[in-house]
Amino acid sequence: MRPPIAALIIAGLAIAQLRHEREAVKLGGREDGLVLQFVQGISKLRVSAGETRMFGLWAEIFAERPASVQDRWHARLFLIKPLAIAALALFWVVTGLVTIGPGYGAAAAQLAASGFPAALVGPAVFWGGWFDVVLGFLLPVRRFTRPVLLLMLAVTPFYLLIGTLLAPHLWLDPLGPLLKIIPVLLATAFTLAIVDER
Repeated sequence: MRPPIAALIIAGLAIAQLRHEREAVKLGGREDGLVLQFVQGISKLRVSAGETRMFGLWAEIFAERPASVQDRWHARLFLIKPLAIAALALFWVVTGLVTIGPGYGAAAAQLAASGFPAALVGPAVFWGGWFDVVLGFLLPVRRFTRPVLLLMLAVTPFYLLIGTLLAPHLWLDPLGPLLKIIPVLLATAFTLAIVDER
């Protein structure tokens, strides 16, 4: 693309953005003025039974304001947040249950083959699996969600490091057991970023 054409496109986009922001500021001023009038005249509105009309006027002004990028992101992510939490919780619970259940033998054999101390293989697999299960069950509990996500963010790279040190050949495994940890880490970071409601 030639520089003059690129400059014209950038200038056109900047003008469109400026118009949008000017309209948003104008509507914001109208909203603020209306709120001030509403608060100052609330007793008069009650006496004259004008609350319905005032709220209707307020709703009209809000309807005129175009949705910003932040508004659209918030609306979309608000619906995705519970799905992200549920998916992560299910992932941690199921992987933990598989580790202490049908996958116990394979996990223990993998650790033993990697040179892990034999006396620690059983406890490491057992308690590691239960640790994952507990994290998965605590994640959907609102007051624990943020601390659990932070703990998951701390533990997941540790799992990746241990897996790399003890079984580096798993990076070449067609099923990608170590490679799959990276999207889980990103999903955890994403969920942590959107979990706050204030």
